[in-house]
Amino acid sequence: LAKHLLITMIIADKVPSEELSIEEVSSTSYMEKYVAQRWTDQEKRYRKIGRQGWLNSLSSWLLCTGWYSVFSMVTSKQIWAEVWSPAECFPDFGPDGLVEHAHIYTLSAAAANKKVRQMGWTISRPFTDDTKVYDHWTFDADGDVANGVVMGSQFVKAPVKDKDMSKLGVLPIFTSPAGGLPDRGSITGKGEWQKHSGESLVATNEDLNTNYNRMRTFYQQAARQSAQHHWLELSSGETNIATDALMDRWGSVLHGAPGEDVRAIQPPAMPVELTSILMTYRNELERGSFPAAVFGNVQQQMSYLAMANAAAASMQTLTPYLQAIRGMRTDIDNFWSDMLIEVGLSPHGFKKPENIPEPEDRLFDIDANVDIPGYLIQRATVARMLNPEFTLPEAWLMDKMFPEIKNP
Repeated sequence: LAKHLLITMIIADKVPSEELSIEEVSSTSYMEKYVAQRWTDQEKRYRKIGRQGWLNSLSSWLLCTGWYSVFSMVTSKQIWAEVWSPAECFPDFGPDGLVEHAHIYTLSAAAANKKVRQMGWTISRPFTDDTKVYDHWTFDADGDVANGVVMGSQFVKAPVKDKDMSKLGVLPIFTSPAGGLPDRGSITGKGEWQKHSGESLVATNEDLNTNYNRMRTFYQQAARQSAQHHWLELSSGETNIATDALMDRWGSVLHGAPGEDVRAIQPPAMPVELTSILMTYRNELERGSFPAAVFGNVQQQMSYLAMANAAAASMQTLTPYLQAIRGMRTDIDNFWSDMLIEVGLSPHGFKKPENIPEPEDRLFDIDANVDIPGYLIQRATVARMLNPEFTLPEAWLMDKMFPEIKNP
């Protein structure tokens, strides 16, 4: 459900226009449209390479690991963003941001050789087996951005300055935890804080889920034992009437002498407390996850208050991950904007618009909201009940219902 809510939300790449002139609004509208098209291109590219979609891939890693790691680059020919597995990324943060990053991953022999050809690198001999790649970004002694790549045991790209990135003074990697604890060693110790810096969506209920699954296993074992009869045979002969082979058959025919009998012993009933314990666990799980009502498990008509509580609980669960996506996309949009405007690159036919605002006035501010089904309608209905003259501003309705429509 969390993944569905994240990948179905409409993300609008916008530049606030309240303080801009008409000419500046026209320039920022061009930037908004250009950036939105680049994200559409990324979604198409990811589907073509079998990754289901860019936002799908990002949301999956974010919810599973509690981290996001995205590499983005702007060149004179193209713009792209690559979702990396946080498990393969090793960042080092300084007081003012990311100062060093290593991406360590494995490629097949075919993929490694293709990458060498595409990048124009030189190797002593083609790879014939899986190859480990070490992609390292850092700031050198001069404070410039440098990048080096090792494939296997070969330096295919010696550490070299990246002139375009050095102009901005940032690494082209966007990574950060979502959820978890803010501690960096002061509470849990030097080697323990990383375990809780960025946590999965299910981390809150980890121990509770373990106990819940154990109880369900015990419940199934109890049900199976209750369904297996125990037999009492009353016979005086030396030959057993009810053998294991006969009693396991369907429609067994038993032969006995007068006075002999075979009867089933009634097993004890399953304790009612087992079901109560499972229901208690289920209720506890909903406190750290999504309420059952959000899944459509509604036994009767829900009041506005109950619906509002269910929606609020869902938002509490999703908020850290939603804010992470907003922040990541905002950072990448502004990075692209700076590479286009400040560095002067022109990929995909970009033309620098006239009357472009100052850097601090053209910062992107992403609009992305998760909509719980029925929540907005419930609020609007109650508002009209309290005040029949209640209306919503037209501009707000346009932004809320049609955020994909850009300012002309």
